[in-house]
Amino acid sequence: MEDHQIIRYFEDNKFELGMQLFIEKYRLIVERFAFQLGIHPDKIPDVVQETFIKINKSIKNYQEQNANLSALLYKITLNVVKDYKCKEKRVRKSEEKLKQQHEFLTDYFKNEIHVMIHKNIQQLENKYKIALILYYFHDKSYEEIALILQSSPNKVDDRIYGGKESLIKKCTSGMEDKQIEEWLESLEEEYKTLPEKTSINQVLLIVKGLNEKKKKKWISKIAVVLGLVFFVLFSIPMFDDFQQSATTTITEQEKMEQYFERKKEEYKQSLGVESVDGFIQVKQAKDVVILFRDKIVKGEDIVEDDIQWHRDIIMTLLTTPKQLAEKQRNENMIFLNHPDYYTVQYNSRTSLEHYLSNLFKKHSIDKNIRQEIINNQESIDGIDVPEEIVLAIHAIKDNGYTIEGLDDATGSFILRENKSWSTQYIHDVDGSEPYLQLLSIQEELDSYYNGKSNNLKDILLQIEEIYTTFPRDRHKIFVQHELALMGQYVLIDYLLVRDNFYEIDTKKPLSEEHQKELLSFVQNHQDSIYWTVVNKVVQELERNNWIPKEELAQREYWYIFVEPYQNLTEDSFLSLDKWPVVDTTHDLYQNYIEQNQLSALSDVSAREILSLFMYASVKPDEELVHKLMTENDLDTASYDWYDIWRYSYYFIELKNEADEAVYDLISFPDIYYEEEAFQISIELIKQDGIWLINRIYDRTKTKEAPS
Repeated sequence: MEDHQIIRYFEDNKFELGMQLFIEKYRLIVERFAFQLGIHPDKIPDVVQETFIKINKSIKNYQEQNANLSALLYKITLNVVKDYKCKEKRVRKSEEKLKQQHEFLTDYFKNEIHVMIHKNIQQLENKYKIALILYYFHDKSYEEIALILQSSPNKVDDRIYGGKESLIKKCTSGMEDKQIEEWLESLEEEYKTLPEKTSINQVLLIVKGLNEKKKKKWISKIAVVLGLVFFVLFSIPMFDDFQQSATTTITEQEKMEQYFERKKEEYKQSLGVESVDGFIQVKQAKDVVILFRDKIVKGEDIVEDDIQWHRDIIMTLLTTPKQLAEKQRNENMIFLNHPDYYTVQYNSRTSLEHYLSNLFKKHSIDKNIRQEIINNQESIDGIDVPEEIVLAIHAIKDNGYTIEGLDDATGSFILRENKSWSTQYIHDVDGSEPYLQLLSIQEELDSYYNGKSNNLKDILLQIEEIYTTFPRDRHKIFVQHELALMGQYVLIDYLLVRDNFYEIDTKKPLSEEHQKELLSFVQNHQDSIYWTVVNKVVQELERNNWIPKEELAQREYWYIFVEPYQNLTEDSFLSLDKWPVVDTTHDLYQNYIEQNQLSALSDVSAREILSLFMYASVKPDEELVHKLMTENDLDTASYDWYDIWRYSYYFIELKNEADEAVYDLISFPDIYYEEEAFQISIELIKQDGIWLINRIYDRTKTKEAPS
């Protein structure tokens, strides 16, 4: 089935069927792609499930007949594999474990040469490996690969050629170009015979189950917004059915529809465009009204909290960045800290991109005129284009975006945030100084990565200045706004000079100029929070004749900026590569069930008890959950441990003493998928020889650090 046919099911509100067809078409492709990228077969189901979960969230932005679902699939799979490997690297596997990890290959390939080629492909640089895999094993054209990798066909050609040359050198059998081509073709056929690791129903149930679970909970509005597209799974009666309902229910329904229409009109007026009917969030808000109507028809009790819940979602969806920023400024608040900021910002950018692209199709604006509009967007009134387009450009500008460019592959516009727009709404607000500095840093970084010769050391020192000058704002600024991760990436770029694909040159030494720069930092900035890291890396570089090693770019430095993690060691980072998080959890649970008493857990470690507690919470086994807690009145209902594990970047052991242990599960905000940041801390104490959960709290909310 073609992609455009699958998309039609999404457009016709047959989302479940569309998702099933999408999984049927691409499930095995994701399995093979993950395997080819080096994922162990035992972990492939996790990668496949996470890929379709993320596709499930992103599909609302691809509901156009000319959309390329295949490109979306490969992009998201690459991101999931990248995230998985980052977690895997944090475990610091020994060479012996890595050796054991590859022993399975002989069970999957009949030919030893295929084993050798597959292993050698894993050792290629990512820019060569990915292009090679997509070209030889997925039959992608240069143009399709360029779209997936956001590159150009010429660069793709270079990478495929370079990857093949590197592969020939790695193969010890003295293969020539023609031979390697033949072996790659035969390897493609053997990949197709790999045993399946997932089933259609398994993946579909995971995706549906997560959506249903979120619909039943009183979750944050951000998660609700992402889930709204799935409300169409409900059976929606026609509005005429309401004529048979009681007068009170009709009144509540009419009120909800009137509220929607009022918010929609305010939204339209704020944007200043001629129509918002095609906007994604307007359709989603309408789905909320339909959902409310559906509940009434089913005879569900509608209380005031239910009404307010639906209204809150509609209001969040039908709020422009300009409305939010103005409201917060009037209340002397920084809108960047508003819990709905990322939702509003992301949804508006997406809708405006689609709206402008559709207007250009409607008015048949050719490529040259499009480029002229991009070049003159600040003075759009002087260009002879339809009024609809002029109004759309003003809406883009008034809500904090600029048109960055045009995606040649899809014909869609790409918008980016205009940091100077944000400045006007916060510069007079109390406590705005660190945020103004943050916006300035982000602008400098944008210009640096766009080719300007900004000094990364100066940017690093500006980040440090915010950290040292505003200690009370660290949680908000460094966690909620990703400044800790930004600082880590900038520090690695400063130390090792990575290219646009975050690769470092491991074959030649750093330039003499760069060597002098790093030595100067070590000599002149001993009071800097970066000094220990820079000094250690410089010493390692000197021992290796200033040639960087790939492992240096994989280290974690974010904790420099986030309390209470400044003094972490590599041993503090624990594995998060499977669920439950400790291998012995299932056995421990079965042993407890058989004995039905806590004494069965007397020799179990604090980390094992934590994993068992999380597992029992998700299962759920409320009796065991209760037994694993101290007598303190702990709030456990608000924690979804499976989601916390899934979205965690790090699992950290902060304390492990004789009678007390502290573990943190932390994330950083994922703006694209609108996930919130958290720092969940779990404190355990030993009572009568058994570890028990004594306290649970989110540091991003309590601002607490362990004693």
